[in-house]
Amino acid sequence: MNGTKKKLPIYCLGELTEPQREVALTLQRWSPDREAMLHIHDFTELVFVADGYGVNQVNSRSYPIRAGDVAVIREGATHSFHTASELKIYNLMFRPEKYFDEQTLRVLRESEVYRNLFEGEKRENAPEKLSLSPASAAEFRAVLEKLDAELKSPEVNAASRLTVQGLLLLLLGMLVRDGKRPPEHIPDQAYRQLSKILAYVNLHFTEDLSLESVAEIVHLSPNYLGNFFKLHTGITLFRYLSVLRMEEAERLFASHPQWNVTQVAERCGFADPSYFARCYRRYTAHSPSETRKKHAFLSRTSVNSARKSK
Repeated sequence: MNGTKKKLPIYCLGELTEPQREVALTLQRWSPDREAMLHIHDFTELVFVADGYGVNQVNSRSYPIRAGDVAVIREGATHSFHTASELKIYNLMFRPEKYFDEQTLRVLRESEVYRNLFEGEKRENAPEKLSLSPASAAEFRAVLEKLDAELKSPEVNAASRLTVQGLLLLLLGMLVRDGKRPPEHIPDQAYRQLSKILAYVNLHFTEDLSLESVAEIVHLSPNYLGNFFKLHTGITLFRYLSVLRMEEAERLFASHPQWNVTQVAERCGFADPSYFARCYRRYTAHSPSETRKKHAFLSRTSVNSARKSK
């Protein structure tokens, strides 16, 4: 086996990130029916599937992955995968034992989930992945995007390194808290149906969607769609739509502080600003106007600081 590994391509963390970072994050989009070359790497890789489905191969054992799954490929493992659909994945690469101090590692190791995924020998046939509900997956993805933005910052200092470490620990904590062991077997047809549903909803969630309209697009009855979605995700389709819309609202308040609440509500798929405000408060514990004022203040402060620096 050692002889085999030496012949495989080896990906090194030092080639993917700056020495000061010791963490790398990439977003990859793969077309259907593509095969990744069998390889190994000198780091632990955490793979979050944002959209699509495929088959992961680790140490000659294959298992399906789909949207909402988080797979862990340990350092030195042989790894490949095959895409069964359009696949969008985040690849987080780091070395836990070198990145965190011993006290932090002791806390992480108190979790059986962490130990099973990242350390020690695994039981035969135990999947090297966990599944997140759509709500948890949306939250997980938002933190990944914050981490990505921080890693792209040209300035690497103590504050930046602490932020990266904090976001990385937050991701591991969410995985330990919200990750569920997937069912022993989900038929391939179910993967394809769920992937098709998620792909459509993720693209059109700001439109006037209903259970009936989505069911018509994916050629299922509304009752079957509702039951199927709840069975394989843990939440209702309506709840998943709400999560996507609230995430979009938070993004728009931050990126367009000049927009009023009605403008943001309309762009998130809400015809009624009052209903949007109620949903937003339930989701964030803050009113939309409070969030808008906060980002407007931060925007003015940033502009004033830039003027003073000139």
